[in-house]
Amino acid sequence: MPLNVDAITAISRTVALEHGRAVEILGVTATDGGTDRAELLINITGCHQDSCRLLLNINRIEGPEFEVELRAKLIEALKTHDAG
Repeated sequence: MPLNVDAITAISRTVALEHGRAVEILGVTATDGGTDRAELLINITGCHQDSCRLLLNINRIEGPEFEVELRAKLIEALKTHDAG
């Protein structure tokens, strides 16, 4: 059974804090169509001139696999963002 939006939000906010207070989860939504995926809207405060926003699409799998995938995707997104 996939994680619900409340669980994803709580886990995602905890993981985001590992990258400092500038990284904040603004919102989480389940994707349309009955898939086991979710979208996370992430704000990076103090980025360039204004805040920057990232959007991650992630599996809503239960257990530690969700956190592992989230950490990996967030790290990759932040690296790509910093390089741009």
